[in-house]
Amino acid sequence: MRKLVCAGMVLGAMAVASTASADESKLPLRYTDRPLTLPKMTLAPEFGIALDHFETPLFNTALAVNAVGLNLGAAFGVIDDLTVDITPLTMLIGRSDAGNASQTKVFYGTFRLGATYRFLHTEVADIGARAEFGATGANDTIHLTGMIPVLLRLGHIARIDTGFAFSGLFPTKGGKVDGAMGTVGAAVPGVASLGEGAGIPVNVTFQIADPFYAGLDTGFGIASFRGTVSNNCFMPLGFHAGGTIGGDKPLADITGSFSFPYFLVGADSKPPFSNLWQVGLDARAYFQL
Repeated sequence: MRKLVCAGMVLGAMAVASTASADESKLPLRYTDRPLTLPKMTLAPEFGIALDHFETPLFNTALAVNAVGLNLGAAFGVIDDLTVDITPLTMLIGRSDAGNASQTKVFYGTFRLGATYRFLHTEVADIGARAEFGATGANDTIHLTGMIPVLLRLGHIARIDTGFAFSGLFPTKGGKVDGAMGTVGAAVPGVASLGEGAGIPVNVTFQIADPFYAGLDTGFGIASFRGTVSNNCFMPLGFHAGGTIGGDKPLADITGSFSFPYFLVGADSKPPFSNLWQVGLDARAYFQL
C-alpha cells in the first residue's frame, strides 16, 4: 500500500511539472502571472524614456537640473530558467539652470549587460540570481551588480517583486571605489549616481482588470558605504500603471511611472525629500521565435 501511495505521489508530481512546463512555453497575458525569466526562445526588445528633475535653492536664486534618458535594449530567453539582456543604445541629455545661466550636455547613458538565472519556480514564488555589468557616461563609473531577485505571486490578483542587490562602483577617471546596497539607475549629472533601484525593492503590482495593471514601488537602499552610512540610507516611493496589448499575436507592455527616488533620506533633516522626482514611459514587446 505504501508503495502505491509513493507511486501516486511521483506520478502526481510529474503531472504538475508537465503542466508547469506547458504553461512556461507561452508568456501569460496577465502581467501578474509572468515568470521571473522569459520563456525559452522569447525575444523582448524594450524602449524607455525618463525625465529626472531636481531643484534646490542656491544663494539668491534656484538651481534646476533636468535630465532626459533614452534607452533601447533587449532581453532573450535562452531557456525557461535563463534570460540574458543588454542595453547598448542609451543617451542622457542633461540641462542645468541657475538664474540667467544655463548649460546643456549630452552623455552616453548607462550601458548594461546582464543575465538572470532562475533556480526555484513554484506556483507562488520564483527565486533567481542576477549578475550585471554596466558603465555610466554621466559620472564615468563602471558598476558590477549582484542580485537575488524574488517574485511572489498572490493568486492571479497581485505580484510582489523583491530581493536583495549590491553594487560595486568603480570610477574610471580617478576617485575611490565605492559600494551601494542598490541597483544603478539613470545618473543625474551632479545630483545622483543611483536611480530608483533600492537594494531591497518592494514593488507591488495589482491586475486591476485584464489587461490593465497598476502598483506601488518602494523599498530600502544604501547609496554609498563611504562616510556616515546612516546618512546614505534611502527609501524610494513611486507608482506605476500600464496595460498589455495583443493576445494570440505578440504581446507588448506599455508602462508609465512616477517616483521620488530618495523620498526618505537619512541625511535629510526635513523629510520627505521631494526635490528630485522622475517620470518615465517604457514599452516592451515579446516575440516567440
